[in-house]
Amino acid sequence: RDSRRLVTASSDEIIQLWDGESGEVLRKFEGHEAPVSCVAVTRDSELLMSGAEDGKIIFWSLKTGKKLKTFTNHSSGIVAVDFAQTTSDFYMLSASRDGFVCVRDFHSAKIVLSTNVNPSPLLCLSVSPNAGFIAVGLASGTGRVLQLPDGRAKAALIGHKKALRSVKILPNSETCLTGSDDQTLRVWN
Repeated sequence: RDSRRLVTASSDEIIQLWDGESGEVLRKFEGHEAPVSCVAVTRDSELLMSGAEDGKIIFWSLKTGKKLKTFTNHSSGIVAVDFAQTTSDFYMLSASRDGFVCVRDFHSAKIVLSTNVNPSPLLCLSVSPNAGFIAVGLASGTGRVLQLPDGRAKAALIGHKKALRSVKILPNSETCLTGSDDQTLRVWN
């Protein structure tokens, strides 16, 4: 990813692309009708995906600022979006407060997985660098690790006493970090 540029999401419904050195706004992306809660950029820094509180996901060209596609497959606010790429597969992922994780094939835009992870609202999501699985954090304080693209449960992350606010799968794809409202950080293998 281009470390000289930053993308921010905002409650004012606007996404901004910034020059990381000068602090100058390079481009504004307008099209959401609710606060934008999350963004993700492809590895080649060509595409941007954004998710908003109204359950909409929008794809943009980072180069032109043009809105490319809008998806509305969630019934509640989007809390996390990301891309999962291998040499043969390219997926778009979204997680919502409705409890569902949705995985779409990037090329066909068809949903390959839509699974209700837990009755507890989803709060965060992380994709393994090898695109083999995802980890999700829940308001209940638990987490789940699911295989891609079929959604089979790989592991449960149980131990926090309050909501999981962050989850990150490390580059080795074998270690996961979680952060919680209980003011703890846990390392999972």
